[in-house]
Amino acid sequence: MGKIIAVAAQKGGVAKTTTVLTLGAGLVKAGKKVLLLDADPQGSLTFSLGFDRTNLPITLGKAIECAINGIPVSTDTFLHHQEGMDLVPSNRELAAVEMQLPQIQGSLTSIKKFLGPIRDQYDYILIDCMPSLGSVTIASLVAAGSVLIPVVPEWLGIDGLQALFETMAQVRRKLNRSLSVEGLLITRMSSSGAAPKEYEREIRNAYKGVYRVFDTTIMSSIYVPNACAHGVSVLTYARNRKVTKQYLALTQEVLQNG
Repeated sequence: MGKIIAVAAQKGGVAKTTTVLTLGAGLVKAGKKVLLLDADPQGSLTFSLGFDRTNLPITLGKAIECAINGIPVSTDTFLHHQEGMDLVPSNRELAAVEMQLPQIQGSLTSIKKFLGPIRDQYDYILIDCMPSLGSVTIASLVAAGSVLIPVVPEWLGIDGLQALFETMAQVRRKLNRSLSVEGLLITRMSSSGAAPKEYEREIRNAYKGVYRVFDTTIMSSIYVPNACAHGVSVLTYARNRKVTKQYLALTQEVLQNG
């Protein structure tokens, strides 16, 4: 049965989408079959993988509606990226679905219902959550087995963690008792100045023995946005760069988690 990991953060700009894209590509390189879900109406993951966000054969919004109405979705409608990942894309219509979900009974289990029949076809399913704690994010947490949390080593990045942990605790109590923390990932680490290193130490010390903090730290790199501009991961765009080796190290840590 495929492992479902939600990549979530309340704050934007923490390399959440980049983490999903690049970790997905790394898992494929490790021989795993991977499905990516774009759960953000901005469609950043869809766009970063080089796909047009219009005239899509399937979107997560449509998949949620199908799940609510008991209609199965064929994997034949999924997009397939050149690096080997399948994708359920997203666009702005997901925002309309998000607004409707609170009025629909059982809607918070919609993503879980959608993934249920296809879960065994993949080794890993990675969900790129929107940077908020709305209904689609809650539905993603209900579907997931674990949550990977990117955090930038700065005060605002640390401040946003507590709200996410509180939301996860509520989901665990009421809707998904098996939800766990896959790990905290320090991203967009600057190599200049002492402050980022101090915040990194603070994060590692604060959560040591409570939640896993990945050994790997992802440094800021111009190669990452450049790769997205070309519709590929940095693993393909800049194969021998330091940031690529960091994402491959993260991939190994995730694989070791089982």
